[in-house]
Amino acid sequence: MAIRGNFFAEKREWSKLKDQILDHYLAPYLAKITTSDRPTRIADCFAGKGRFDDGETGSPLIIAKHVAAMLNRTPTPDVKAVFIEQKYAAELKANLAGAPGCEVIQGEYEQCVLRFLSGRVNRDRNYFFYVDRTASRDSTSNISRV
Repeated sequence: MAIRGNFFAEKREWSKLKDQILDHYLAPYLAKITTSDRPTRIADCFAGKGRFDDGETGSPLIIAKHVAAMLNRTPTPDVKAVFIEQKYAAELKANLAGAPGCEVIQGEYEQCVLRFLSGRVNRDRNYFFYVDRTASRDSTSNISRV
């Protein structure tokens, strides 16, 4: 779906619902998956700014909240999040400043995800890919390819 105008001007109802589902899912998911004693990596593949212009939080801040909660547990599980964003990486870094276990990767989704899925990546890790794309239609074929 192509969005006209400034996507980040205000959070739309469908974005609120998707983020509510993500928020409610991550706590039990991380509680369960970290019992495997394998490092866990969460990748937000189209992270955006992290916060909408109207102040509403986006998926990066929701994920960062859950990563921080996990890192406050004892024993501390090996949980980290990466946020892939090309256009709004600077704003995303500012919105995630101080968030433990979080890293912004400035780049295109396809290149970054292929790195995760390549043989160079540790296969003894749990991966959670959040792929919520709101961009031009040109990207659709690239998502299918990856």
